[in-house]
Amino acid sequence: MVSVSGDTVTKLYVRPSLSGLGIGRELYEAAESLIAAGGHTRVALGAFSSAIPFYERMGLRAVGQKEAAGALAGVVIALMEKSLATA
Repeated sequence: MVSVSGDTVTKLYVRPSLSGLGIGRELYEAAESLIAAGGHTRVALGAFSSAIPFYERMGLRAVGQKEAAGALAGVVIALMEKSLATA
């Protein structure tokens, strides 16, 4: 599952039993394509620490962090982004 709002990937989830099959990469690439098609020049997202290596492989870099709120209060979220090439 993947969800996009503006230039932000708001959710990306792959069932753990399907991990390693390239589904996450396909979902991320589809999200990036949607974001680029919308005229945005960057991709942004918040990532749990366990997902940072995946997003780095997708070309994103950490640009900051924030503490989650609500049920996840106390969890640190990495703020990540990637510049998109403009034609």
